[in-house]
Parts: sequence; structure tokens; C-alpha cells
Amino acid sequence: MFQSLIITLQETLEAALIVCVLLAYLKKTGNGQQNKYVWYGTGLGILVSVALAFVFNTFLGGFEGKTEQIFEGSVMLIAGILLIWMVLWMRKQGTNISSNLQKKVQFDLDRGRYFGLLLLAFMGVVREGIEMVIFLNAIVVEGKGAGVLAGWILGIVGAILIAFALYKGVVKFSLKKFFTIASVFLVLFALGLFVHAYEEFAEASLVPELETFGV
Repeated sequence: MFQSLIITLQETLEAALIVCVLLAYLKKTGNGQQNKYVWYGTGLGILVSVALAFVFNTFLGGFEGKTEQIFEGSVMLIAGILLIWMVLWMRKQGTNISSNLQKKVQFDLDRGRYFGLLLLAFMGVVREGIEMVIFLNAIVVEGKGAGVLAGWILGIVGAILIAFALYKGVVKFSLKKFFTIASVFLVLFALGLFVHAYEEFAEASLVPELETFGV
């Protein structure tokens, strides 16, 4: 449950913060009437993420033998690579995300391109949603599916409450410290996924067994 909680909390919080930045900037610049485009994009992003989760769980999987091992190994390998990429991207862009989003919003407002606001919200939400689907499925494939649903629910609720409190200025919360601590756990999780992916590929006879290297 802990892994799914951390992943869901981080992914949902990132998406929620993007939405909050967009809404806050629209309010600050007197364009609150355009909030609907942000909410349209947010809703569409959630729907696409849910649809992807349904497709992933319904049509992918159910394999047997070598095909199953290759599929499971591939899921864990992709999830591990995405996790490492996400951590590196957050470290590089974390401090500039808000200002970059505000520049994009102002660019769209200056040109009356309100559909661009929808796209900003949609891309922010669906990106995190897709990552969450892949990461949570990797946990299930890894054989640690117990408690995933509970962690998912707690992560989403917690992230929404934190984002709302920050948006309203109710609490002071160091996002930098949170993402730094979460990144440590995510890197460790990614390393574990790489090991399990290798073991799956080894069982499929695609790579040498770990015992070959004395591991």
C-alpha cells in the first residue's frame, strides 16, 4: 500500500498543482470567467486516464508462459524508466513549472486562444494519469497488489486536500521537501522494478540468469 500511496500522492498532487496554478493566474489577471476551460481540460484528462486504466486492465495481460514473462518484464522496465525520468525532470524543472505555466497562460490570453487553457489543463492531468496507470500496474505485476486500491484512494484524497489547502493559503507546505523525500522512495522503487524486470526476462530466456553473474 505504501508504494501505491506515494506514487498516487505525488502524481495527483502534481496534476492538482498544475490546475491550481492555472486557476490562480486567471483569477490574478482578472480572467476568472475563463476558468471553465481549465475545468473542461481537467475533466477530459481524468476521463482519458480512466479509459486508459480500463483498457490496460481489460485488454492487456492474461498472457501465459514466455509471453506473460516478457509482458510483465516490459511493464516493469517501462515503469522504472519513467520513474527515473520523472524524478530527474522534477529536479530540473520543479522550480520553474509555475512561471512556465503562467507564461503559457498569458500567451493564450493575449491571443484569445482559450482552447489553449483547456489543452494546458488536459495535458497536465492526462500525463500524470498515464504515469499513475503504468506505475500502479507495475506494482500489481510485481506481485505487490495487496493494498493498491487503498493506497490509491488515500493518495488521491490526500493530494486534493493538500492542493486545496495550498490554493486557499490555509497551510504552509514545503513542496520541495515533499518531492525530494518522495523521489528517494521512487528511485528505490524503480531500482526494484529493474531487478524484477530482469528476472522476468531471464525466465523468458532473453537474458542470462542472475546466478550467472554470481548474484
